[in-house]
Amino acid sequence: MKNDININFNENNSKRYWAQLLDAVNLHHQFARQDRINPAPIGLTWYALWSDECGSFSAPMLSHISINDFSIAASVLNLTFNNNIVINAPNLFQLFTGLLPSITSQESRASTRSPHYSERLMQWSFHELAHASFFMKVGQTYWIRVITNILVADASLCGGYGCGNEIFAGDTQLNEAWAEFLGKEHHRRVHPNGQCETDGNTWVDYPAALEDDRSFQNDWIPTGVFFDLMDATNLTAERNDQIQGFTIAQQYNIFSPNMHSFCEYRDRFIQLNRGVSTAQFNGVFTQNDFLNCR
Repeated sequence: MKNDININFNENNSKRYWAQLLDAVNLHHQFARQDRINPAPIGLTWYALWSDECGSFSAPMLSHISINDFSIAASVLNLTFNNNIVINAPNLFQLFTGLLPSITSQESRASTRSPHYSERLMQWSFHELAHASFFMKVGQTYWIRVITNILVADASLCGGYGCGNEIFAGDTQLNEAWAEFLGKEHHRRVHPNGQCETDGNTWVDYPAALEDDRSFQNDWIPTGVFFDLMDATNLTAERNDQIQGFTIAQQYNIFSPNMHSFCEYRDRFIQLNRGVSTAQFNGVFTQNDFLNCR
């Protein structure tokens, strides 16, 4: 914000909730133009639930893909509402299939997030909008793979994204790592002196939250790689991080509909940037505790 003033509010209500989602979409489009990347598509359908409990955020992008098999839509909607609406509310399901969600979110009246309501809501909103931007780069066939992987993952074993050995895990790996990086980078522009929420409801100051990002308990999703490719000054002694100066656009444009793992991302990055060696990129992986590409 102007003069590095961090604006936050301690109490949540439905009007603030909706206003901040609109603000997030507007800011996301501004930041995407600055970064020279695709913004989220126009005409988002955002399911914004207001309830007694905080819930999950997601970006299924169902209103922007052609789905002949509505079982995927049914699974997403059941997770969104924590109810089997196909069986328990068939008329409601029929209505929703005509207006499927791009993004879903669930906020609450609960006070457990105070005093971080606005920071948390903006951070999570930017994260989902970053998914939508990624969708614009990789397309709907890729996105169906992402949705499928999350739906088949056994959350009881390794969390909601799976263990990294599922058939489409590589697509989830790139998608989640990018959304975590870009969402936080955009969030930092709004809250430069603020904090962001990491895994386990821990609050971390910027820029450390990007520099030493360990947001996911899943070690196969290395969320700090993209920031390390961009940052020119390391806050800590990162002897393995020997790459710097690559813009968000340069990194974003590496993605393609046919890229399905961080290993493939590394190889394409090196191919397009001859000054970077495999050893240097592997050093960034090592810095982020990711040892699956060797």
